[in-house]
Amino acid sequence: MEVLVYDPQGAFSKMLQKSDLSYGEFHVSKDLTDVNFDENDYVAVVFFAYSAGDLLSLLGVYKRNIPIILCSLDKEVYKKAQGVYGVISVDMTKHKSEIIEYFNSILSVTV
Repeated sequence: MEVLVYDPQGAFSKMLQKSDLSYGEFHVSKDLTDVNFDENDYVAVVFFAYSAGDLLSLLGVYKRNIPIILCSLDKEVYKKAQGVYGVISVDMTKHKSEIIEYFNSILSVTV
């Protein structure tokens, strides 16, 4: 079982892949249209939003009963994500070690 990582720019997904995460099976995608949810068993979706416009892509996975971890450097996007039921928001402005520690705690509960 994999964790789907949606990262349209690819910057943060590289950080996750090179870090010491306890869960290491990731499928990275820059475009959700190439993801077949029916064939793949994803246990969670890590969704990187660089702008409020990126949140529209989230609609394609929101109703699939998969835990969604939304990450953003944009404080406005981060605050909006906190109010969405079923979405775990991650503030990517924190130090890398804090982010990785938080990801490990989230993935150990959701996966």
